[in-house]
Amino acid sequence: MKFLPAFILILVVITFGYNEYSASAKYEQYNSFLNQLSTSKVTSFEAANAAKIKLQINCETTKLQLEKNGSSLDECQTYISSFHDECKDKVFRLAPLEFSGTEEFEKYAKRYQRCVLPLDIASMETNFL
Repeated sequence: MKFLPAFILILVVITFGYNEYSASAKYEQYNSFLNQLSTSKVTSFEAANAAKIKLQINCETTKLQLEKNGSSLDECQTYISSFHDECKDKVFRLAPLEFSGTEEFEKYAKRYQRCVLPLDIASMETNFL
């Protein structure tokens, strides 16, 4: 029983560390995609996954704004996981097989965002690039 507070503290530290690592990995993965997009072509599959990652990052960075507007980070993340496949098929099936520039990617990424997120969350200030 005397080790319970220490055990709880260790769990909190591990959870916080994992969340920080996960967020850092998402940023790095998205930046890697943008670097690849600026130097070569990327597939529509890679573009769809990058759009999903960017939305996840946007949910995390606008957490306070989401809560202020009556939503939450969990709700935003749930929308992404629930509608990703449907919206990826709907939006990126019309996309070119390969993207060669950020302008073209941004156009489809914004359509994907409007499909995945409800209007009140999707209309919040988010920049794709």
